Amino acid sequence: MKKVAARAAAARPKPIRQRIAAIKAKLAKAKNPVRKALLKKQLRLAKKVAALKKALRKAAPEEKKAIKAKLLRIRKTLAKVAGKVKKAPKALSVKIALIKKALKNAASPKRIAALKK
Repeated sequence: MKKVAARAAAARPKPIRQRIAAIKAKLAKAKNPVRKALLKKQLRLAKKVAALKKALRKAAPEEKKAIKAKLLRIRKTLAKVAGKVKKAPKALSVKIALIKKALKNAASPKRIAALKK
């Protein structure tokens, strides 16, 4: 049950401030220039979302609709960039570490054999 709860918590979207902090941490560790560029773009979009959310709180009722539309559009773009970041090439040392972690957690012999390849 703990794994299910952990997975559900991970799937829940983080508050934008936490997401910005996480992106900054990833950016500091990133070595690949393609990944770095995508992370910078993601950070810029996340900051824009934060600014729009703040503007939405302070906006007059007649302006809220336009701000909400802009916020939705930027969130969609942010989701696309986040997907690209996940697929972006990582440094070799990072890949090795990920495979080692997966090997440690693998239960079935088939999975272990596949990871060792």
